[in-house]
Amino acid sequence: MSATAWHERIEHSGATALQTVVTWPRDDLNQTLSRIQQHRNMIRKEKRFDLILTVDDIHRCKTEGRVGLVLGAQSTDMLGRDDSLVEVLHDAGLRVMQLAYNERNAVADGSLESSNAGLSHFGRDVVRAMNETGMLIDLVDTGVESSLEAIELSTKPCVFSRLNPRTTALEQQRNLTDEQITACAAKGGVIGLIPYSPLCATTPGERPSIDDYIRHIDYVVDLVGIDHVAIGTDSEATPGSVSPDLAMLMGRIGSMAHGADNSIGEIAVGMGLRKPRTTPLTYFEMAEALQNGNWGATGFENVAKLPNLAATLTNAGWSDADLRKLLGGNLLRVYAANWS
Repeated sequence: MSATAWHERIEHSGATALQTVVTWPRDDLNQTLSRIQQHRNMIRKEKRFDLILTVDDIHRCKTEGRVGLVLGAQSTDMLGRDDSLVEVLHDAGLRVMQLAYNERNAVADGSLESSNAGLSHFGRDVVRAMNETGMLIDLVDTGVESSLEAIELSTKPCVFSRLNPRTTALEQQRNLTDEQITACAAKGGVIGLIPYSPLCATTPGERPSIDDYIRHIDYVVDLVGIDHVAIGTDSEATPGSVSPDLAMLMGRIGSMAHGADNSIGEIAVGMGLRKPRTTPLTYFEMAEALQNGNWGATGFENVAKLPNLAATLTNAGWSDADLRKLLGGNLLRVYAANWS
């Protein structure tokens, strides 16, 4: 999720809080702190937003009718080799950090690395520092072995904020194995299911539908239970908030997936772009096209369609209690376990 200004999508979503990525992969410490401060300044000026630092802040936003923003980092690159900076970033307002973004860094392997190595010694120190500081560990885009080691080492529940099961999706590099899902759930963690079309697609050459997306949710519920699922849209809450520079950076990192079977680049032909294509998108084209902010499954194109998802699930027989867990209750539990 990216949010850089108020937009009608946010209002239409009905959301009380949004977890938003504010730092970029490969950012150094100065860039990271600058991006955090830019978002804090934006929140200060836009009275419909509020900064989320505690679970009580989320409940207060619900009471006051405001939308809280949970600030997150897309990698641990900015730490260099200094795990004490986790506390610095926590003090600056970050509450969630990904260990890696698809490529190897000093902490972990990314999900597109062929080596699939585990955590480094420094990475294990970072996991401990995040636990001690109250920084939620997000394992999205982190390699299989690195993520499993982090889950095992962590004393607090972790999340995969925005991915789907490999069992039900075409994409087989970034999406999750059943082992990752069950390990995360066994320690009390949550999997955020993603409607983002390249990771949600189930049929070659076709953009996924909201029904395809719900099949991913149902699979995880059947595998590990209703207490371990959430929504991870990975969309632009503010259209245009994925800048051209960020899109190209994601493309450069994603080039590691070129030529791989069932990679995003191969699958993206089914993502519903207006221009007809006979060959798959490259990762660069995919990243650039992301800027239109409507790359979700049909019926759940972006966060504004959250009410449509809730209505569809209700019509499918979901209880109000289960919907509350999916739409935020499970994440509130994990936030409380990490931030207290």
